[in-house]
Amino acid sequence: MTDHSSQYISHKTSLFSNPFCTHWITPSSCEFHQRFDGELQHVIQTMIDSGYRGQIVGPHGVGKSTLMHRICKQLKMEGLNPVQMNSDLQLVGNSNEELPVKNCIWVIDRFESLTRRQQSRIIKHTKRQSIGLLVTAHRQLSLPVVARLSPDVDHAIAVVRNLQSRVGKVYLDDDDVRLLWSECQNDLRELLMACYDKWQERSRAPATLVV
Repeated sequence: MTDHSSQYISHKTSLFSNPFCTHWITPSSCEFHQRFDGELQHVIQTMIDSGYRGQIVGPHGVGKSTLMHRICKQLKMEGLNPVQMNSDLQLVGNSNEELPVKNCIWVIDRFESLTRRQQSRIIKHTKRQSIGLLVTAHRQLSLPVVARLSPDVDHAIAVVRNLQSRVGKVYLDDDDVRLLWSECQNDLRELLMACYDKWQERSRAPATLVV
């Protein structure tokens, strides 16, 4: 009799063995690497000074969503209630869940994808109801900027190092990351996808393991 459960576990484990698979690089799973100690606290303080209203600005694939998740995690630890909303102003993940009444902060990714009318309505509504608002955008909008991210190869190297350390195998060194970074035109998201393919290719040839 075939043990399908063990086959499933083995298959699932092999899928997750590549540190650049989607399981490891979602915004909630991938660690945001700060350029210097205390940067996250600086962002939090900027939000507090702005009445818990602000935006994270930066180009595509630079790590805005990942930083947003880190900020939300920190805000929860401080007793606040960040809730992720979609463009229809519904809770992401569980539309039946009730919005918290106290210390609520609406969190909206890719805010610039909404129409100007939608943006204005959300900004005015949250301000009128004393609700905090944290958004990500590619360009500066009509909210205080709490963090401005820009492409950085050193940041990319730190992310790749951290992801490979999770599985204990290193097939990509810093020079590989620098080359891929250039090929991916300084886009972190595209870089991680390229790293997946390169890591998968080299993992089949043990001689390419970086010591």
